[in-house]
Amino acid sequence: MPFKHEFTMILFIGTFLCACSRHDTLTGSYKSRSYNIIQRYYLSLVEKSVYSIGNELELNKDSSFTYTCCGTIITGKWSVTPYTLSLFCKNNVYRNDSLNKTRPKPSCGTEPIKMHIDKSGTLTEDITSSDPRLKGLRALVYLVKVE
Repeated sequence: MPFKHEFTMILFIGTFLCACSRHDTLTGSYKSRSYNIIQRYYLSLVEKSVYSIGNELELNKDSSFTYTCCGTIITGKWSVTPYTLSLFCKNNVYRNDSLNKTRPKPSCGTEPIKMHIDKSGTLTEDITSSDPRLKGLRALVYLVKVE
């Protein structure tokens, strides 16, 4: 049985080192990717989804982030596992300052925003609406690193 404990320790250390190195390579600025007309039709007709443009994400070395979406600016802390980036919201405000004065503050929700990390480093957020009026509409957010 001593081998089992050594294997578990090696697996734990390997996972920790992998996550740490991933943390360093993920820091930086990301923007929504652009789509040509064929890609837009494919997403709309085949994937039955909408896509987001204009989103920006800044991942800082201290594990803080700023995520600018279509209508809000979200700040908080981020963490990473080998293929998932998790954004933990601490503050969520409207981009339009007059909305911050007249509307209730947007919620952070109870769950982190999760993004899949592919081999090229592209971040993908796949959101399926729970609103029955939208009939399960999917929104895809693809963020690519800005060099």
